Amino acid sequence: VVGWSADSKKIVFRTVRNGVFPSVATLFEVSVDGGLEQPMNLDWGYFGAYSPDGKLFAFNRHPSVWWRQHYRGSYSADLWVEDVAAKTFHKLLPEEQQGPNSLWPMFGANHEIFFVTDRTANEKGIKFGGAEVMKSVNNIWKIPAGGGKAVQVTHHTSGRLAWPSASADGKIIVYEEDFGLWQLDTATRSEEHTSELQ
Repeated sequence: VVGWSADSKKIVFRTVRNGVFPSVATLFEVSVDGGLEQPMNLDWGYFGAYSPDGKLFAFNRHPSVWWRQHYRGSYSADLWVEDVAAKTFHKLLPEEQQGPNSLWPMFGANHEIFFVTDRTANEKGIKFGGAEVMKSVNNIWKIPAGGGKAVQVTHHTSGRLAWPSASADGKIIVYEEDFGLWQLDTATRSEEHTSELQ
């Protein structure tokens, strides 16, 4: 299970059935009442989320190696956005080829996309396998749904941030960080307003 449709009437899930390749997943939807599942309008898909109004769908197109910290390579998860009605797509951060993973896209309340990445402040100057890339750690970043500059939101240092989940209205994100549960208010967008739950 990946998530829900904006109206909570459908469940979004990932599967390798009918994939381009046997091991490459894509996303399907099925009614909460059951019935026949339907493929989404994507060729590939791994993680994804609808905007609160249901007009946009943000997703990771490539299969991802989310468990590999410091990974930079051809399997890096990239961010895409679909205009659901128009059935058009655009890639966020298109200049980053084989850059850091950009995982678990979620919408905030203001059509900003929040995601987890271990990018660094000097990502373009980083040497693959070098000392600088080994300092990269997972944190939550945000970017406008229409594209633009990615901005760091949280400032954890363990590199163990994973499995975030946003509320239906996009106002709260709850995530795991170093075996603790944390809550982020997306409106304040600052680490100081993140509180530990455990």
